[in-house]
Amino acid sequence: MSHAQLAADPTAYRNAASQSSLQCTLEEYCKTGNSDLRNILAEHYLYLARIIAKRFSNRGVEYDDLLQVASLSLLKALERFDCTRGIQFVSFASPTIAGEVRNYFRDKAGMIRLPRLSGERYIKVRNAKQALTAQLGREPAVMEIARRLSLAPDDIVDALEANSLARVVSLDEQSDDEDARGLAESVGVEEPGYDAIADRDALIRAFSQLSAYERKLLAMRVVRGMSQREVAKAIGASQMQVSRLERRLLTRLQEDIIS
Repeated sequence: MSHAQLAADPTAYRNAASQSSLQCTLEEYCKTGNSDLRNILAEHYLYLARIIAKRFSNRGVEYDDLLQVASLSLLKALERFDCTRGIQFVSFASPTIAGEVRNYFRDKAGMIRLPRLSGERYIKVRNAKQALTAQLGREPAVMEIARRLSLAPDDIVDALEANSLARVVSLDEQSDDEDARGLAESVGVEEPGYDAIADRDALIRAFSQLSAYERKLLAMRVVRGMSQREVAKAIGASQMQVSRLERRLLTRLQEDIIS
């Protein structure tokens, strides 16, 4: 887009100026590793961490914990980002942060721990059960374990149930059904149609922020499948100008959709 066209569209001008300033800051940070620049960039891109943490919420982990993991991952992404590779930071950081959050869930799955009192009580119940089994030649009843430990029967039941809840079960483990299906086959999956609806709404909202000129250019490139040279000829611009504008518009759309 020419300077005259940018001046005629204040919103596009502000967006272009903001993106240009942000890119300069990012490139300067890649060169110097300056912590002040890193903090500025982290504050700007923190919305990525919030979005990804929100996406993984309601899965048994508090949102604040997920946001902390995602925020630390954002800093790691900034440290590893290479401006010379020619990719946008959002495109690099989003899968990086999401991957770190998934790893957090994977690591946490094997770290379920009983409270100290419950754990100690279960060990006593387990030992008493083993001793009584050897003594009686059969598995003891709850009342027999309770008498041996001088505990209430409910305490014995609670200890056994708490331990079973803390045990991590593989999705490959067979269920008790007659068809002997793996547990993974009984786990529900997300309906992909919901994501398609959300993506469509986000795309419509992002497109509404573009000017008529910008929408026309994208329509020629994406909908009609015209080459950059054909678009340049149609709008009276150079192929390089079309390429730069297209890249800038796609970056804006991506960031608007994610936010």
